[in-house]
Amino acid sequence: MLDESMSLRKEDVYETEDLPEDDQQMIEDEMNESEEIERVHIDVDNAMKRFKGRLLSTENVDFSDSIVRRKRCGYGGGSYVLEVIGPYADETETLEQKFTRLNCEINDLAESLREQKVSEKPDSCVVHEEDLIAMLETLKALQMNKDDITTCVQSEKK
Repeated sequence: MLDESMSLRKEDVYETEDLPEDDQQMIEDEMNESEEIERVHIDVDNAMKRFKGRLLSTENVDFSDSIVRRKRCGYGGGSYVLEVIGPYADETETLEQKFTRLNCEINDLAESLREQKVSEKPDSCVVHEEDLIAMLETLKALQMNKDDITTCVQSEKK
Protein backbone atom coordinates (compact mmCIF):
# COMPACT_ATOMS: atom_id res chain seq x y z
CA MET A 1 0.00 0.00 0.00
CA LEU A 2 2.85 2.31 0.73
CA ASP A 3 4.36 1.69 -2.69
CA GLU A 4 1.14 2.64 -4.49
CA SER A 5 0.81 5.99 -2.69
CA MET A 6 4.37 6.89 -3.52
CA SER A 7 3.92 6.16 -7.18
CA LEU A 8 0.76 8.31 -7.36
CA ARG A 9 2.59 11.41 -6.16
CA LYS A 10 4.13 13.54 -8.83
CA GLU A 11 7.55 15.04 -8.52
CA ASP A 12 7.90 18.80 -8.44
CA VAL A 13 9.45 20.09 -11.63
CA TYR A 14 11.02 23.54 -11.77
CA GLU A 15 11.81 25.16 -15.08
CA THR A 16 14.58 27.71 -15.40
CA GLU A 17 15.79 29.95 -18.15
CA ASP A 18 18.70 28.91 -20.33
CA LEU A 19 21.18 31.24 -18.61
CA PRO A 20 22.96 30.49 -15.33
CA GLU A 21 21.86 32.53 -12.29
CA ASP A 22 24.82 34.92 -12.41
CA ASP A 23 24.03 35.96 -15.97
CA GLN A 24 20.33 36.34 -15.22
CA GLN A 25 21.07 38.90 -12.50
CA MET A 26 23.16 41.04 -14.87
CA ILE A 27 20.39 41.16 -17.45
CA GLU A 28 17.86 42.29 -14.80
CA ASP A 29 20.22 45.05 -13.62
CA GLU A 30 20.68 46.36 -17.15
CA MET A 31 16.93 46.45 -17.74
CA ASN A 32 16.24 48.40 -14.52
CA GLU A 33 18.62 51.26 -15.36
CA SER A 34 17.05 54.64 -15.89
CA GLU A 35 18.23 57.50 -18.08
CA GLU A 36 18.49 59.76 -15.03
CA ILE A 37 21.15 57.51 -13.49
CA GLU A 38 24.68 58.41 -14.44
CA ARG A 39 27.26 55.67 -14.13
CA VAL A 40 30.70 56.96 -13.22
CA HIS A 41 33.63 54.65 -13.72
CA ILE A 42 36.43 55.21 -11.21
CA ASP A 43 40.03 54.37 -11.97
CA VAL A 44 41.02 52.66 -8.74
CA ASP A 45 44.78 52.86 -9.38
CA ASN A 46 44.71 56.64 -9.89
CA ALA A 47 42.51 57.07 -6.83
CA MET A 48 44.91 55.00 -4.71
CA LYS A 49 47.87 57.08 -5.92
CA ARG A 50 46.05 60.37 -5.32
CA PHE A 51 44.90 59.61 -1.78
CA LYS A 52 47.90 57.55 -0.64
CA GLY A 53 48.91 58.48 2.87
CA ARG A 54 45.72 60.42 3.60
CA LEU A 55 43.56 59.49 6.55
CA LEU A 56 40.09 60.42 7.71
CA SER A 57 39.54 61.19 11.34
CA THR A 58 36.51 59.38 12.70
CA GLU A 59 36.84 60.62 16.28
CA ASN A 60 33.74 62.84 16.41
CA VAL A 61 31.70 61.24 13.66
CA ASP A 62 27.93 61.33 14.16
CA PHE A 63 25.54 60.15 11.47
CA SER A 64 22.74 59.33 13.91
CA ASP A 65 20.48 62.14 12.63
CA SER A 66 19.45 62.78 16.21
CA ILE A 67 17.25 65.78 17.05
CA VAL A 68 19.44 66.70 20.00
CA ARG A 69 21.02 70.10 19.47
CA ARG A 70 24.70 69.55 19.06
CA LYS A 71 27.26 70.26 16.45
CA ARG A 72 26.95 67.79 13.61
CA CYS A 73 30.16 66.38 12.38
CA GLY A 74 30.90 64.13 9.44
CA TYR A 75 34.34 62.89 8.59
CA GLY A 76 37.14 65.24 9.46
CA GLY A 77 40.55 65.56 7.95
CA GLY A 78 41.84 68.22 10.30
CA SER A 79 44.34 66.21 12.29
CA TYR A 80 47.87 66.09 11.09
CA VAL A 81 49.58 62.83 10.29
CA LEU A 82 53.13 62.59 11.53
CA GLU A 83 55.31 60.14 9.70
CA VAL A 84 58.45 59.41 11.66
CA ILE A 85 61.26 57.85 9.72
CA GLY A 86 63.48 55.89 12.04
CA PRO A 87 67.17 55.07 11.72
CA TYR A 88 66.38 51.65 10.23
CA ALA A 89 64.12 52.97 7.46
CA ASP A 90 65.08 52.67 3.81
CA GLU A 91 64.40 56.37 3.19
CA THR A 92 66.30 59.21 4.81
CA GLU A 93 64.32 62.03 6.36
CA THR A 94 64.31 65.18 4.23
CA LEU A 95 64.99 68.59 5.72
CA GLU A 96 61.33 69.55 5.34
CA GLN A 97 60.22 66.36 7.12
CA LYS A 98 62.69 67.01 9.95
CA PHE A 99 61.52 70.61 10.29
CA THR A 100 57.85 69.59 10.33
CA ARG A 101 58.50 66.83 12.85
CA LEU A 102 60.44 69.13 15.18
CA ASN A 103 57.79 71.83 14.88
CA CYS A 104 55.02 69.37 15.81
CA GLU A 105 57.00 67.89 18.67
CA ILE A 106 57.89 71.29 20.14
CA ASN A 107 54.25 72.41 19.91
CA ASP A 108 53.15 69.19 21.63
CA LEU A 109 55.79 69.73 24.32
CA ALA A 110 54.61 73.31 24.88
CA GLU A 111 51.00 72.14 25.22
CA SER A 112 52.00 69.42 27.68
CA LEU A 113 54.01 71.94 29.69
CA ARG A 114 51.00 74.29 29.88
CA GLU A 115 48.74 71.45 31.04
CA GLN A 116 51.28 70.36 33.64
CA LYS A 117 51.58 73.91 35.00
CA VAL A 118 47.83 74.06 35.54
CA SER A 119 47.50 70.64 37.17
CA GLU A 120 50.71 70.41 39.23
CA LYS A 121 53.27 72.51 41.03
CA PRO A 122 55.39 74.57 38.62
CA ASP A 123 58.63 73.63 40.42
CA SER A 124 58.13 69.90 39.78
CA CYS A 125 58.64 70.26 36.00
CA VAL A 126 61.73 68.61 34.55
CA VAL A 127 61.49 70.70 31.37
CA HIS A 128 61.94 74.38 32.04
CA GLU A 129 60.05 77.06 30.18
CA GLU A 130 63.28 78.89 29.30
CA ASP A 131 64.61 75.83 27.45
CA LEU A 132 61.38 75.52 25.51
CA ILE A 133 61.44 79.22 24.57
CA ALA A 134 65.03 78.82 23.33
CA MET A 135 63.97 75.85 21.18
CA LEU A 136 61.03 77.79 19.75
CA GLU A 137 63.28 80.76 18.91
CA THR A 138 65.76 78.46 17.16
CA LEU A 139 62.95 76.87 15.20
CA LYS A 140 61.56 80.28 14.20
CA ALA A 141 65.03 81.34 13.01
CA LEU A 142 65.22 78.17 10.90
CA GLN A 143 61.77 78.94 9.49
CA MET A 144 62.93 82.42 8.47
CA ASN A 145 66.05 80.99 6.83
CA LYS A 146 63.92 78.40 5.03
CA ASP A 147 61.56 81.12 3.75
CA ASP A 148 64.52 83.21 2.54
CA ILE A 149 66.06 80.24 0.72
CA THR A 150 62.71 79.33 -0.87
CA THR A 151 62.24 82.92 -2.06
CA CYS A 152 65.76 83.02 -3.55
CA VAL A 153 65.28 79.70 -5.36
CA GLN A 154 61.92 80.79 -6.78
CA SER A 155 63.33 84.11 -8.06
CA GLU A 156 66.27 82.29 -9.71
CA LYS A 157 63.84 80.00 -11.57
CA LYS A 158 62.01 83.01 -13.03
